[in-house]
Amino acid sequence: MKLFQKFWVSIVCVTTAVLLLVFLVYAYLLYNTQMDNQYGVLEQQSATISNMIDSGTPWKNFVESTERLCNLQGTSVVLFDRARPENSFIVYTSAAVQSEVEARPELYELQAASGTPLTLRVRSQLGKNTHLLLYGRNMPDGRYLLVISRTATLMNVIFGQSRTLVMLILLSIIPTTLLSYLLAGAILRPIQDIDAASRQIATGNFDVHIEAGGSDELASLASSINAMSAQLKKSDSFKNEIISNVSHNLKTPIAAILTYAELLADNDDLPREQRQAFVGIIAARARTLEEMVKSLILLSKIQTGSEPVQLDLVDLEALCRQVADAHAGIAGRRGVSIETRAQEGLRRVCSDREKLATVVGNLLSNAVAHCDPGGQVEISLRPAGGGVAVSVADDGEGIHPDDLPLIWERFYKSPHSRAGKDSGSGLGMHIVKSIFELLGCPYGIESTLGEGTCVSFTVPDGGEAACREAEG
Repeated sequence: MKLFQKFWVSIVCVTTAVLLLVFLVYAYLLYNTQMDNQYGVLEQQSATISNMIDSGTPWKNFVESTERLCNLQGTSVVLFDRARPENSFIVYTSAAVQSEVEARPELYELQAASGTPLTLRVRSQLGKNTHLLLYGRNMPDGRYLLVISRTATLMNVIFGQSRTLVMLILLSIIPTTLLSYLLAGAILRPIQDIDAASRQIATGNFDVHIEAGGSDELASLASSINAMSAQLKKSDSFKNEIISNVSHNLKTPIAAILTYAELLADNDDLPREQRQAFVGIIAARARTLEEMVKSLILLSKIQTGSEPVQLDLVDLEALCRQVADAHAGIAGRRGVSIETRAQEGLRRVCSDREKLATVVGNLLSNAVAHCDPGGQVEISLRPAGGGVAVSVADDGEGIHPDDLPLIWERFYKSPHSRAGKDSGSGLGMHIVKSIFELLGCPYGIESTLGEGTCVSFTVPDGGEAACREAEG
């Protein structure tokens, strides 16, 4: 059975159960109310008859008045006298209940023993069962007055009102069923939309959107699925972008490796110097591929959250000098100098040493690549609050104003750069940005076309306690 049918049937069943409970409670309260009212009638009638007896009303008048009162109230009266001979206790009996109480002195005994109103089922001399409501009163002269009412009349009233309520309940089930059908549809429609959207997402269609009206849990779920769909679409686009860019970036080094490898294989008589040059080109292209693969792996780990932050006390000045020394060879071949300047008062910061080295290395590589021969790259460090501010500046070609907002994007290569689209993987600055965000480092970039570029960031300090806690 579909969820809609289950939900609809559940609503109908619950509604019917509630209506049945309402009917039972109503019937119970109605019965008790009617019984209490009838007890009040019997009590009042017994007081009236007792007053007639106490006032010395002639017997004939007493009988007429009693019968008239009984006919008016739908009751009967029995007067007992224990002083009379056995089997003749009954002094007076109304004709209405004579067949039930004639020669039934035990009724007096039962009521006298109880002391409270009673409801009894008795069998008349005609063989019929009937229910009697008894109310007794002791008379001043020692006699006992028993006022009796048949419950049949009372039950007819109760059954009549209950029958009306049952008819109303049965009639209300029809609109209730219709309303529950509409309600089930209104409640389950968002769930059906969510189910349909989930199936579309499962098939790879991420261009789905669920209308998330309202502020309830279903609207929140729809918003979450919309966000998930958007993120999956973004990830799918990223995957396609990676495949496209990686295939493009791999094409040039692989082609160079294959070309020079074939030249080496087909020409055994090449001069030694030329062979070494070809081998050097192959090695350089292989290193390019290696760096690209490492960058892709690192970026994937950072974006999926699988790259942990390894906290350690880091001397940023020493780290920057080590990275600068590692790039000195490449910079020297391009005729570019690297200088590191550090203000006094620098303190060690609690951060990830390896990731900071990656940041400084990528910034230095970019700065050196975009400097002319004779250019200079400067790394500056200064205290900043509880951390250290670092800037990497060059006097190279600078960044075109149109490219500056896009410099942090994946695989972005400026069409205005002299280095050209085939230089680098286009991932360096995006990896730098991802590490900044991972480590919580504020960052920024300033550039003037033809004058140079400066990338600055601040490494906050978590304190030695944080490093000790991470190590523990």
